[in-house]
Amino acid sequence: MRRYRRDLDSLEAFTPSEPHGGCWREFLADRHGNGFWQEAYSARGGMESIYVDMPEPLGLGAFAPPRAAPGPLLSSRGRLGR
Repeated sequence: MRRYRRDLDSLEAFTPSEPHGGCWREFLADRHGNGFWQEAYSARGGMESIYVDMPEPLGLGAFAPPRAAPGPLLSSRGRLGR
């Protein structure tokens, strides 16, 4: 599935809204063997990838080392520095 957002504000508004927020909570509670991979790119520069239970590195993760996302890095805004 591919989705595009106008800007980081619209992505942040979408994330907790229904049905996405409920589906995401259900997925995290019981993944049923599925994984999740998301990449976000900013037209102003910057990018990020999020992986949950993926069997092998994909996309940006195939060539960039993983980093933990503690504290302010837990949000897209914190990771992209906007």
